[in-house]
Amino acid sequence: MNSTICPDFKHDDPLCFLPAKHPLYYSSKPRLIDSVADPILTMAAPVIAYWALSLFFHYLDTSEWKWLEKHRIHDSAEVKAKNLVSRSEVVWAVILQQFIQTGLGLLVLPGESAHSVVDHSEQLRQLATHIEPLVSVVVRGSLTPLTLHTTEFLYWWGIPTVQLLGAMYVVFIFALLLANV
Repeated sequence: MNSTICPDFKHDDPLCFLPAKHPLYYSSKPRLIDSVADPILTMAAPVIAYWALSLFFHYLDTSEWKWLEKHRIHDSAEVKAKNLVSRSEVVWAVILQQFIQTGLGLLVLPGESAHSVVDHSEQLRQLATHIEPLVSVVVRGSLTPLTLHTTEFLYWWGIPTVQLLGAMYVVFIFALLLANV
């Protein structure tokens, strides 16, 4: 069945989207992990990943396996001479930064009750009304297919990528400011 989400009175509208095709990263479940609320998972996942990888690389660094020595970038004596802070100071700085990030996350992220069903097709349609004039400046002729593809790409990949890079930039600047305190 080839139906659109457009109401009957707008069925002839060229910007009617088929029911949204979700990208591989999308989950329609209310919770990604049933026993953990998504806002908590959002704040805990980076912290858990950081400590898991840090401990793994610390283990590799402190192990005395001979086969790892040829892959070492700096030898241990050089590393010890260059490090101006102790490992415990680094650990406390990381804990402080993660504590502040988690606190800000608790303030900024909405609670689980704020989770609502998003009508992606309607959101795509609203975005398309803003994109169509821009596309018409670049391309002459039929705009509909190009507008639809551009809108879907921006909605599912472009906007989330800019949001992620923006968040990474903010965290990077925050880390730099914290390091200079």
